Amino acid sequence: MRFSVKAFGAVALCATLAGCAAGARARRGMEGDAREKLYSVLWWKQVSTIDAVPFRPLELAPPSVEPESGKIVVATSDGRLHLLAPGGAELWQSEEGVGSAAGPLIAGERIYTGAADGELQALDATTGAKLWSYTLGEELATQPALGGGMLFVMTTSEVLHALDAESGAWKWQYRREPPGSLTMRGAARPLYVDGALFVGFADGNAAALNALDGSVKWMRQLASKARFLDVDAGPVYDGMGTVFFGAVSTGVFALDAATGTIRWTLPLKGVGSLVGNDASRVLYVGGAGLVGAFGMDDGVARWSRDLGAGHEVTALSRSGKLLLASTGEGALLFIDTASGRVRQSFNPGRGVGARVAVEFPGELSILSNRGYLYRFAIETGPN
Repeated sequence: MRFSVKAFGAVALCATLAGCAAGARARRGMEGDAREKLYSVLWWKQVSTIDAVPFRPLELAPPSVEPESGKIVVATSDGRLHLLAPGGAELWQSEEGVGSAAGPLIAGERIYTGAADGELQALDATTGAKLWSYTLGEELATQPALGGGMLFVMTTSEVLHALDAESGAWKWQYRREPPGSLTMRGAARPLYVDGALFVGFADGNAAALNALDGSVKWMRQLASKARFLDVDAGPVYDGMGTVFFGAVSTGVFALDAATGTIRWTLPLKGVGSLVGNDASRVLYVGGAGLVGAFGMDDGVARWSRDLGAGHEVTALSRSGKLLLASTGEGALLFIDTASGRVRQSFNPGRGVGARVAVEFPGELSILSNRGYLYRFAIETGPN
């Protein structure tokens, strides 16, 4: 059984958050300079039909946006899958076999989505018709990933599956035994780079696999002899031969992508999310009580911010000069990438826990824990 854990005695970092300021309905819970024109709400739409109840589940499945058409697909905790036009009109919805918190993926005219009962499906993005399905036998732990004509997903028992993206035919699978200790719910989404697949596991290992057959290129132990060994943050590739992973108990690791050799480490507790900026050579790190920016080449801190005990970053995204930090039941934070200053925040009620989709420059898709999908236009410069 996997357990969700909120905080791990976070490392103290160097600043504290500003207080909240009240705003209009779409801007309630805003922090930072309320006079600053940072974003505007283009539209919002309720996509979950679950009534407001005390124990309503958080909406943790990230939206996915097709970069050419602008269509948005989102899965909600009521078991529905929604496809929306760029302007917010619902094109169709499905109730068949949907329910995984891992999140769907839209790519071209196909949607890949998993169900709580372990069925992985490919759907036609125009009609919603099922093109193929494959029985995994357990729930997905990661949003599907594409690369080299193949589809890669990790399940909750640490089984990595590789399927032909066009036909759904099984290609290979790779499994590591989960550790005997407690583990975190969820996993790091596999990352495809030039025929290699980078992946982290709950037993404290990070690996590079041959994407064609699943054979191991290298395996590196990043955590051992700790209560939680999970390597659930990242991987992030810098485009110059380094891949970054985050382990919950031991911190951030920069590894040689070809050999797995450790180039540097950053000892932080509770790391849960990584996002990179290749142009400025900065790696952004989020987790239990912390968010910070560190040099990709040396791990030296550019800035860091203490979110306080009991607070965590559940997901990170970046758009231009803004870092977008989802915080579970707290607000979505808009953080300046250069200074770490919280410029504003957005809390539409019960917070934002899912990763923000930022496939379009200057536009964001945000799923709130109350089941509303928001489309934002943001005012921020490039990189």
